[in-house]
Amino acid sequence: MCIVFIITFLAYAVRYEHKGLRSISGYGISITRGAAAGMSFTFSLLLLTMCRNIITKLRETVLNLYIPFDSHVEFHKIVAYAALIFTSTSTSSAYSLFSYICHS
Repeated sequence: MCIVFIITFLAYAVRYEHKGLRSISGYGISITRGAAAGMSFTFSLLLLTMCRNIITKLRETVLNLYIPFDSHVEFHKIVAYAALIFTSTSTSSAYSLFSYICHS
């Protein structure tokens, strides 16, 4: 989940540097976009952790030896907390970015 944030943050911090985006918004747009990408990934992962048919099918495979599919509810809670962190990060950085642009 954090890897998605880091990749998107670096893409907006480095790739879009030549377009003048950082001169307008600093690193605010990079943080906002990175948190939004992490949020999107965690929300899709939240749905997959509660699909009983998929969990039942995966229990019958070899992956059951390495991945504890019986503790999917606890994993769902961990992913929900990560989604909460990404949501609050995205919202707060969007507000600070708006304030930064208004006062520039």
